Amino acid sequence: MILNRFANGPLIRSLTVVLALSACPACYRIASPPRLGEPVQVRVVRNDSRLPRTQVVLHEAVAAAVSQRLGWRVAVDGSARLDLSISTERIRPAASDDRDVTNRWSIRIEGDALLVSRRGNLDHHFSGTGWYGALSDEPEGVSQAAQAAADDLAAWLEGAGAGWK
Repeated sequence: MILNRFANGPLIRSLTVVLALSACPACYRIASPPRLGEPVQVRVVRNDSRLPRTQVVLHEAVAAAVSQRLGWRVAVDGSARLDLSISTERIRPAASDDRDVTNRWSIRIEGDALLVSRRGNLDHHFSGTGWYGALSDEPEGVSQAAQAAADDLAAWLEGAGAGWK
């Protein structure tokens, strides 16, 4: 009876929010992302992909993720470099119909990244996966995979940069 009277009160709601946030430390960020302190250029230095749009889509997704998520300035003539080496993508069946005919595919984009800056050099193997259902949907699958890879790279840079002074 007493608990019901306080269940909708601001104290209980506040405690619920605090408990939910403390149970999920990866769901929020207390500190701002690390500052690089110099503009960065995002470059594709190797492209072993067989799909023509992979390089462009990945380059754009990584530049946007670095700029928007980390707040770093991306510039063509940046003094820091984020070099991307794209490996051959993997396209595999992901689902099939009742006749065992493949009707959905997954595409995995992966490669290596090297950040060269005044703060030092960092390297990372990145990957991202997307899905599509028909050849006409393949660009969407590539975009999904590139965005997932860009998110992977941004999370790595955010974590690696947290140790910078």
